[in-house]
Amino acid sequence: MNVEIKEINAAQTWAIRHKVMWPNEPLSYVKIPDDDKGQHLGLFVGDQLTSVISLFMDEDKNVQFRKFATLIEEQGKGYGAMLLEKV
Repeated sequence: MNVEIKEINAAQTWAIRHKVMWPNEPLSYVKIPDDDKGQHLGLFVGDQLTSVISLFMDEDKNVQFRKFATLIEEQGKGYGAMLLEKV
């Protein structure tokens, strides 16, 4: 199993956010106003983006993670924990 965590852009997070968190809402619902200001990390299993997390820093350098999701069929395999360890 080849697992890699790397920085991704906001748009790459939207499909997983939508599928996992708000599947009954339009895709636009998962986009947040500050997405372009955040740091987004993705966990890839092979070539498949499997888990995402978005990090946002405020003026005081406090970091908050928001919109953390792992594909339903890949949950329970430790991928989310791997992302959290990275941040």
